[in-house]
Amino acid sequence: MRLFSTVLTLTTPLQIYALSTENTIQRHDLDVVNAPKRFLKPYIYNSAKPNIKHKIRPALLKRKDKKQNKDEKKNEKEEKKDKKKKKNKKSRDKDESATGKMRIIGGVDAETGLRQNLFGYPFTVMVTDLTTGIICGGSLISDMWIVTAAHCLAESALSDVRVLVGSKTINDRLGIPKPLTTIQKGYIHKDYNTDTQLNDICVIKLSKPVNIRPVKIDTRPIGDDMPLRALGWGITHNESSSPSNTLKQVDLRTVSKAECQRRYTIFAGNGIGTQICTGNTPGKDTCLGDSGGPLIRQLDPTGDNWALVGLTSFGAWLNNSKTMGVCGSDDVVGVYTNVYKHIGFITAATNLTRSQITI
Repeated sequence: MRLFSTVLTLTTPLQIYALSTENTIQRHDLDVVNAPKRFLKPYIYNSAKPNIKHKIRPALLKRKDKKQNKDEKKNEKEEKKDKKKKKNKKSRDKDESATGKMRIIGGVDAETGLRQNLFGYPFTVMVTDLTTGIICGGSLISDMWIVTAAHCLAESALSDVRVLVGSKTINDRLGIPKPLTTIQKGYIHKDYNTDTQLNDICVIKLSKPVNIRPVKIDTRPIGDDMPLRALGWGITHNESSSPSNTLKQVDLRTVSKAECQRRYTIFAGNGIGTQICTGNTPGKDTCLGDSGGPLIRQLDPTGDNWALVGLTSFGAWLNNSKTMGVCGSDDVVGVYTNVYKHIGFITAATNLTRSQITI
């Protein structure tokens, strides 16, 4: 599936970083017969009008989307004339609006930090492209460097990329977009594969340093049935077409190699290959707009210390699944880029040392 709806003419593209370290992995080809369906997890504010660069602000684009969504829903209701379905949908939306907490898919508002008054995960950033309107997540690994998913920025120009840093919300209480930061350079993994999504990792450098506590990359092995937490501003339920204004969190668990391979045939196993697979948490998942966001593991059960283990990449499901592409369904697994498996790429591209960014 293509990430963007249009092909951009790049004037200053992200550099493809040449890499020849231990991170070079063998290429795999998906079995054509048993190849799973896959969906990437970006969120595009307004794919119908990608050329409104001079008007790109989250609030403006969200208003356009709301109007478009209302028209689409109206047409859908007229065509289906399913009163019962409409009533159930309205009831569900009303309940979610009242609680304000059913976010990501089956997640809740991100927690407040114990030691900082920003929020519990100050290292979490939102990455957006002013031309395409795409939204992804990312993680600060130093005062200037961010790690995110390659597919988020594979077709972006440096001048179009902006980052929301140090904020739990996209807009303030008045609906005014929070200020965004520019970037000065970025590197995509040389071996990023758009078909399999192997090496789906990218690093970008902010135009100026920020005084925010970064997250350390976890060096410990990743096993099966391991509790992890994902963060993001992605859509809040499968019928949604708008991102969450507030950062959300959801608790997930890794699944075995055999379990994941039923949907994603080339998965090598948690801690073995360069990807992490989660599932068996019905109703809980990352979804559109969460790409590139952090998958973290708690270091201290009594505090808010977390380590970065993965980046949201995509979801996979069985070809014959009745819930194809439905985030959080039983047949769907989430696939994440294992960050530590790409530590050679990160250190080479950023000139940061392992001791500076790992734990």
